[in-house]
Amino acid sequence: MGYDIFFGCDSLTEVTFGEGIKKIEEIFGFCKKLKTVNLPSTIDKIYGYCFYGCENLTTVSINENNKKYKDINGVVFSKNGKTLVFYPNKNGGSSYIVPTEVEKIGDTAFEGCTALKSITMTNVKTIGIMAFEFCKNLKIVKLNEGIKKIDICAFSFCTSLKSIKLPKSIKNIRAGTFMYCKKLKNIKIHNGITNVGFLAFAGCRSIKSITIPGSVKKIRGDAFIDCTSLKNVKINKGVKEIQSGAFSYCKNLKTVKLNKGLQKIGYYAFEDCKSLSSVTIPSSVKNIYEGAFAYCKSLKTVKLNKKLKNIPAYAFINCSSLKEITIPKSVKSIGESAFE
Repeated sequence: MGYDIFFGCDSLTEVTFGEGIKKIEEIFGFCKKLKTVNLPSTIDKIYGYCFYGCENLTTVSINENNKKYKDINGVVFSKNGKTLVFYPNKNGGSSYIVPTEVEKIGDTAFEGCTALKSITMTNVKTIGIMAFEFCKNLKIVKLNEGIKKIDICAFSFCTSLKSIKLPKSIKNIRAGTFMYCKKLKNIKIHNGITNVGFLAFAGCRSIKSITIPGSVKKIRGDAFIDCTSLKNVKINKGVKEIQSGAFSYCKNLKTVKLNKGLQKIGYYAFEDCKSLSSVTIPSSVKNIYEGAFAYCKSLKTVKLNKKLKNIPAYAFINCSSLKEITIPKSVKSIGESAFE
């Protein structure tokens, strides 16, 4: 069926599809009075986001002869019950316990569920792409041990989420996982996690301190960008790269302890960290990339190591409190406006 054919139909309360329909995608957006959708046995593809903004939806009913899907009390599951496909916003109360048979929360399954305040998982192994995105009232998330994968943007824009405990079975924090969870304060990146992804904690404006364990090899681009309450960062031995913009615009960041063994500080990694007053570049770092500490206006002390090969363009531009710096003999080039 075509895109947006029922978009914004404010008076629509129930829809029943006849046999023959095979796929539904973006067709019901913001049908605010829609309560019930009845789907036939022929449906073989349901996109959770097709119901985005249907804030009063209580039931999606699947014909019992459907070979791919079933519903249990209006919640859509795969036929074998192992995947939760879609949860209607007003299906139950403010809390939900995922059935023990469920091993996967499907992509966008709970996206935009504004009624949901608490979710408990017991046997889940995978949380899909954007599974809980824009669940703006979600406060409590209980993840079971054994979860292997939390996919990209799974909890992004969950603006009421204050804390979450990551199971030891999680090894990768993927791109945008907690992006703009503005109230998130308590999160521990445990030893064993190997990657902190692009935009993973971007805009988490309540985190005050973070320790990166040595098991992490790369802090990806913009991972902590715009974490405006972040004051202290400790990076343990084992981390090899801080990629572009990783801590940029963390305006209250005061202390950063860079680890021995660090090799790369990426483009604009600490740009506009206005409260950062000192930094020591470990001896393992041979290259700093363009704009790495640009606009760090409180930066007074910079200790460059004796193996550093270059100081790139704009590396310390507009660091107006920096009055003196010693350039090691190892440095072969200084880029444009490096200290302007």
